[in-house]
Amino acid sequence: MDIARNAALVVVDVQRGFEEVGFWGTRNHPAADDNIAALLDAWQSAGRPVVFVRHDSVSPGSPLRPGSEGNGFKEYVERRR
Repeated sequence: MDIARNAALVVVDVQRGFEEVGFWGTRNHPAADDNIAALLDAWQSAGRPVVFVRHDSVSPGSPLRPGSEGNGFKEYVERRR
């Protein structure tokens, strides 16, 4: 794979709150977490920059609201930050 020298990996919304089936429903991409972890490992091993972004919901009932456990990154992402 040919990647530009100034490219960065952007990891968006890999938060614990997205695991709440009662709020979001059943996931349709069960391999996503393994794929994201593999990308992070490869990218970081190559010394390339990674940017982590999370959604801070303003909805009171959202599992992604700041201060809630669901707002945090999933454990495998947190280990790699």
